[in-house]
Amino acid sequence: MPNAILKRIVDCAHAMKINSKEDLQLETQWSCANIYSEEILTLIKIHHAPPEPVPAGISGTEPAGCTKCSRCGKKGHNKSNKKCPKYSSPSEKENIPPVQSACSIFLGITRSISYIFFYT
Repeated sequence: MPNAILKRIVDCAHAMKINSKEDLQLETQWSCANIYSEEILTLIKIHHAPPEPVPAGISGTEPAGCTKCSRCGKKGHNKSNKKCPKYSSPSEKENIPPVQSACSIFLGITRSISYIFFYT
């Protein structure tokens, strides 16, 4: 068996894609799949048994849609949702002018001084 076929069988077993002879042939396109399919399927069942179902309510994960807001901490919405009690729309935010850096202030003063000396 070529390594590429073996790797494909392992990958498909992890993804639970191989459950029958037909699945093995379909996924690998291996010419000897019909000959060795029983042994391969037995090995897959021994070494990669399907996971046991988790009883309802014990999964440990929350169902989809139960997000937690990072702004108020409540479940069921996020900080950009209007349901949040601490929601503020973009139009409600203040328009604060950008802070001038020391370099831009210095350049402005320098231009003013050079203008005074050049034109007077």
